[in-house]
Amino acid sequence: PPPPQPQMDLLGLLDDFGAPPPAAPPPASLVLSPAAALDATAFQQQWGVLPPVDTWSAPCSAGVEGQLSAKLAARHIKCMAFGTVGDQTKFYFYAQEASTSAVLLVELVISSSSAAATATVKATAPQPVPAFSAILKAECGVR
Repeated sequence: PPPPQPQMDLLGLLDDFGAPPPAAPPPASLVLSPAAALDATAFQQQWGVLPPVDTWSAPCSAGVEGQLSAKLAARHIKCMAFGTVGDQTKFYFYAQEASTSAVLLVELVISSSSAAATATVKATAPQPVPAFSAILKAECGVR
């Protein structure tokens, strides 16, 4: 078969539609520091003073809570604490953005009965938060 030909607009009708909108830029890559360290006191202090930068709730993969800490640790997101009460497992994670040293904190609640994840993200700088939340959602299997 012949190669596809560019679209021809003999009547000028396509001019009415304008150019297609540009594609959304991909999220900026986030480089997290493997050396990030935060003790429980510092975590609690920062959690108490930082405002939420992002909150979200979404369906997630069933049973994700079993491997979540290990999956996030591989991406330099460290678990400060976690526990299960009833059907809810609550995690507190932290990370540090490598280039700016911005501290990222998250409370992540996984409900096993509804297979949903709810997160509150706080940070010392807002710029890395969208990419950080995208990592969390991906590792939770958010649908």
